[in-house]
Amino acid sequence: MLFQAIRMVENHDSYHWASGWSAEFASIDGVWGVKIFFEHKRLSNPEFMRNHTFNLQQKASWVGLAPKVHTKFNSTLPDGRAVYGYITECVEYVFMDMILAEEGYTGLDDPELSHEDAVTFEEEFDLHKDTCELLRKLANVGFTVSDLHWANVGMLRGKRVAFDFSGEAYIESVV
Repeated sequence: MLFQAIRMVENHDSYHWASGWSAEFASIDGVWGVKIFFEHKRLSNPEFMRNHTFNLQQKASWVGLAPKVHTKFNSTLPDGRAVYGYITECVEYVFMDMILAEEGYTGLDDPELSHEDAVTFEEEFDLHKDTCELLRKLANVGFTVSDLHWANVGMLRGKRVAFDFSGEAYIESVV
C-alpha cells in the first residue's frame, strides 16, 4: 500500500485528487487512500501540517470519530516539490450531494443524475444535525474544533466522521 501511495504522488497528474485548503486526497483502492501536503501559496510548512493532522486524526479515530490512519511517508512531486503524506481510510463523501441539492438538482430531470443523487430537505437537515452531534463528541474528548462543516465530514461504517483536522486543536489532558 505504501508503494502504491508513493507511486501515485510521483505520477500526481495521472490521478484524480480531491483538494482542500491544505491537502489533497486520492483513493488507493476504495478502502484506503493517500492524503498529501506540499508547499503552495496557502501552506508554507507542509511537513508540520501533515504531522499535526495525522496526530489529531489518529486520536479522533481511537474514539471512532475519524477514519483510521496508517503510515506517514515523504516523497516528491513531478515538479520537484517535497510531499509529506499519510495513508488513511476512505470515507463516503456526502458533500457533492449537498452541492447538487443547493443548485436545485433533484436528480429527476437530469439524465446525468440518478434518483439516488437527489438530496431531500430531511436529508440535508439530518446532515447538519449529525455534523453538530459530531462536533459535540469531538469537543467532549478534547478537540477545539474550528473547521467542522459538512464538506469535512463523511460516513464510515454507518457513522458520521470527521476527516479534515487541519484547522483543529487538541487538549492532551482531556483524554
